Amino acid sequence: MFIRTLYVSLAGSVLLGFGLGSVTAAPPTTGAYATDAQQEFIQDQATESITTAQMIMCFMYNTRADAMVNKGQYIAFIDENACDTSGRASASNSSNSNSSGATSYTRMSLISSKNTTTAPQIVKGHAESKEDDGSVIQIYIHTSASEAPSASAPNGIMTLNFTGVTSAGSKAFRGELGINSSGLTFSEVGNYGHGEETVRLYVNGDETSGSGAVVAPDYSGGTITILFGYNANYFCRAKDGGTEYCFSRSKAAADSTVWQYGTYDDSTGARYDLAQPGFTVKDSDGKYGFASYWGIWLPTAPSDGATLTNQAGTVSYTVKQGYGRLIKFTKVSTTLDGIKKVPFVFRTEASTTVASTSYSSGTEFEAFWDDENDNFVITGTQTCSSSGCFMNKITGATMSASDMATAVTSGGNSFGVRGWSRGLGGQIEIAAATLAAGDPGAAADGVRYMTQAVTAPGDTSVPTTLKCVQDCMTDASLDVISDSDSPYTTNTYNNWGNVASGDVETYTWSRSDYTLKDSTSSVVNSTALPSGDLSGQWQWGLRTGPLVEDVSNLECTWDNTKYCSWRANELASYYVWETGTQNWNKATFLKKSDDTYLAFTPPEGASFTVPANTSGSEPYGDFAGAPLRLEFMGFGELHGIPGKCFSSTTNAEVNCGEGTRYVPAFTIPSDSNGFVTINSATKWVKWLERELRFKPESGITSSAQGITMGTTGSLPAAQVLTGDTKDPSDSSNTTYYPGAYSDVNFDVAPSVIQGVVQ
Repeated sequence: MFIRTLYVSLAGSVLLGFGLGSVTAAPPTTGAYATDAQQEFIQDQATESITTAQMIMCFMYNTRADAMVNKGQYIAFIDENACDTSGRASASNSSNSNSSGATSYTRMSLISSKNTTTAPQIVKGHAESKEDDGSVIQIYIHTSASEAPSASAPNGIMTLNFTGVTSAGSKAFRGELGINSSGLTFSEVGNYGHGEETVRLYVNGDETSGSGAVVAPDYSGGTITILFGYNANYFCRAKDGGTEYCFSRSKAAADSTVWQYGTYDDSTGARYDLAQPGFTVKDSDGKYGFASYWGIWLPTAPSDGATLTNQAGTVSYTVKQGYGRLIKFTKVSTTLDGIKKVPFVFRTEASTTVASTSYSSGTEFEAFWDDENDNFVITGTQTCSSSGCFMNKITGATMSASDMATAVTSGGNSFGVRGWSRGLGGQIEIAAATLAAGDPGAAADGVRYMTQAVTAPGDTSVPTTLKCVQDCMTDASLDVISDSDSPYTTNTYNNWGNVASGDVETYTWSRSDYTLKDSTSSVVNSTALPSGDLSGQWQWGLRTGPLVEDVSNLECTWDNTKYCSWRANELASYYVWETGTQNWNKATFLKKSDDTYLAFTPPEGASFTVPANTSGSEPYGDFAGAPLRLEFMGFGELHGIPGKCFSSTTNAEVNCGEGTRYVPAFTIPSDSNGFVTINSATKWVKWLERELRFKPESGITSSAQGITMGTTGSLPAAQVLTGDTKDPSDSSNTTYYPGAYSDVNFDVAPSVIQGVVQ
């Protein structure tokens, strides 16, 4: 109970004096839909500097120590991505980075105890944190909660101490968080190879008024200082003595972003999940992990041919690991009206004027089809840098179908629009004939997009011979790759057309071995890559262009002696081979005793019709009425809502870029409109975790409101890496968890996986 309360407190309730509110339930009224807890927190610039503290408390919250009191040692698997407050990788957002669905867990070995009704609740134990270089940080934890939440102590009274120790025995970080009747303090020091970094925070106050300060590194060699204060109506802050910003504390006026949705059965309200979801597995060394559609996670990655069992040890599986993934793309045809208001990104091939601004050829725009006005609405331009790709907003810009045809025409040849849509699951093509039609929105087969799924070993529908004309890989081309070199064969890299017959690569696909062999009979896989992780443009993996059985289907329309890979989009299906150094670049399967493979259910399409905006309120913006295709990846995993950005400083919506936060553009409501359709069945949606952002108030100042701002003099003392009496890694301290840190402590079946008691 204390840990669950503390997580919400740290993320917003104490820091800004902002408690949780009730939510009106929507149908159904029974089952988990009615009982699943909802958590919300305040997202603000003042909390961004304490992301480590928030992540730690998210970890502790999801250990469910409240459900494991006096049950002895237990293991909890915590999804690292789900607790990453900067990335929210497991959330229902529409991030403009590709999500593989792969999960990485932190294992925690804990004891939750309470000896008497008046004694404090103690949670102590170990966690292992695997670093990018493969090393392990050993984390020691001790939490003592002496008082439950009450009128005099709204968030209880407790202290959390934690220490990270490297495998060599040196201290990596040390921190303490304290909750008392009037607020909280947090102090942490870390040694990250370039000197020590310190974070300090305090808050004093209650629901009606308070103040605080944060001092933290700014990751450019200096520090930032944020002072803040609040009263019953407003919250104000100033960074480094600069401009003061004030915000309304009204929950009704706050903007919200949901990071996790639950899905529920229409008739019973029970949780809805994939037919064959992931489950706990155990390897031959007795270590536990998790297997799902996205692969197998274990503390030590399993090798091809290894034996795993289910948690009970009653069913055995053989690991089949491919050093790549063969992905099948299947065409879906519809009309422009059928994808109305679904955003897509496309690239111009000619100079274009949009909203009185001239753009050069090669500009990438975001747009959607407006069926009511029969034109394209241009919503932004995309720019990319080393920090990623960001969308700059464009307001009030439209483009007719004929203007669109001109924008995507090059050299007198128009192939229509070729782009990418997260909402449709990937590539999209709008035919040139559709853009020229009298009624573009209703033109039959005017839009083609491709769905994708990883093929399984033994799939007899996959041709044994596949041919490639674009981005073709061979064992030899991969063997010489460096970060700056191309991993693809000469004359096929990034070549969409005019590929000569002599450059066509012919592959042989082995269904049983799950291997792709090039024309020299050499296996094309990640073992040919240089040792160590790649960086730059190849670090996330490598993909071939379309692989087809009959290369004549790719003949260029203007020259049948040359091949154009873009013609694969006209086919009912084609394949792509992916490989690389990341775990998600390689498919891993479980073979059953009858030599068939366990078929985990792939992500399912979830249709959602965005509700209409109401008079005087536009919570859904331009997406009102849009029929969106979301992606259901398992309970708690609903993805694909279009995104927007807001300023971390002002909380106002702005162009995406440095210093902004990318979030879903709207929230699925908890009312009669709050449902999706999966496999033709209604599934109700309920938000489980969301952030709130205060509404900016430009005319408000702290002095006029009588708000007292915090001071740096009230901050807690800086932590030290060695020599304090509450360090839980020091065996001479009372906070020490009896017994040395050992891998054996984790070799127990997990009792909790990401907050769910097993």
